[in-house]
Amino acid sequence: MKIHCIPLETPLNLEFRISRESMVNYKGLIIIAEHDGITGTGEGVPSSYYGHTLKDVLEECTCIDHKKIHSLEDLKIIKTELTPLKTSIDLLYHDLKGKEDKKPLFKLLNLSHEKKESSITIPLTESSHIPEILDESGISIIKLKLGEGVKKDLERLKAIREHTDCPVRVDANEGWTRNEATQMLKLLERHEVELVEQPLQKDDISGLRKLRSLTDIPIFIDEPIVFPEDVEKYADACDGVVVKVMKHGGVTPTLKCIKRAKELEKKVMIGCFLETSLGITAASHLLSLVDFVDLDGNLFLENDPFTGARITGGSIEPPLKPGIGVDFSPSFTFF
Repeated sequence: MKIHCIPLETPLNLEFRISRESMVNYKGLIIIAEHDGITGTGEGVPSSYYGHTLKDVLEECTCIDHKKIHSLEDLKIIKTELTPLKTSIDLLYHDLKGKEDKKPLFKLLNLSHEKKESSITIPLTESSHIPEILDESGISIIKLKLGEGVKKDLERLKAIREHTDCPVRVDANEGWTRNEATQMLKLLERHEVELVEQPLQKDDISGLRKLRSLTDIPIFIDEPIVFPEDVEKYADACDGVVVKVMKHGGVTPTLKCIKRAKELEKKVMIGCFLETSLGITAASHLLSLVDFVDLDGNLFLENDPFTGARITGGSIEPPLKPGIGVDFSPSFTFF
């Protein structure tokens, strides 16, 4: 089986700014392979936060011994420590397996088909821009990026509440100090925020425990939750965890993290990186397992090479086609 590893870079339709970085381009790995006349695809997105670069992933791709890959099960024995490559191979396997068995991914995993509401992100921006964003996007659940200090963050919250009473979820991306987070929690309560993600640095577990004792707003942990044991490590410092197919290394390890969270009676949000519709669609097949959904990463790509699951009318659902269920966009060619 020959696996084609293809670097993909495409601009975003806006500057996607969070507390620690700003992004204007998507950079990812797309892999394509054919097996018994069936074409499958996978995606992996390097994250500088976790120490990955597209260059490193592409170099690792050259180490794949194609002569040893004769069956779908052989894909599982490809060894790599790079999460983006693990993810792309895992998605490729599930796409091909679903198509071979003529089952959509959720059925392949013995899950049910569910349609759920998803938040849409407003990146860090000037508060004066927020009314226009809300008018143009038709967002029904807001995920608001914060983490630039109490004054600016409060201005953003006020701009939203002066314009809409729809549900708001806040993500600080580790941007607050303990003092700022304590002040912000009181303000979040006043503005009826539904939950808050990653209010403090990932290593400040004692600070997260303290914050949790000060508020009724559920605190969700994202950045440090990579393996199932991380869920246990942060269990008494949070009310829920954020899982991401791109973060964990594919569908298989994501399922393990969800299972551990449920065992520890934690709520689960499924989120995403900036991804194509391939990654988003793969994640949509897990909707029946989660409590909250934030699958909007494909909405920010100027040129998405795939068509698949997409937030429509505030909700998202997995396709019924075999495999992951995406098609190549008519205007996009890889070869």
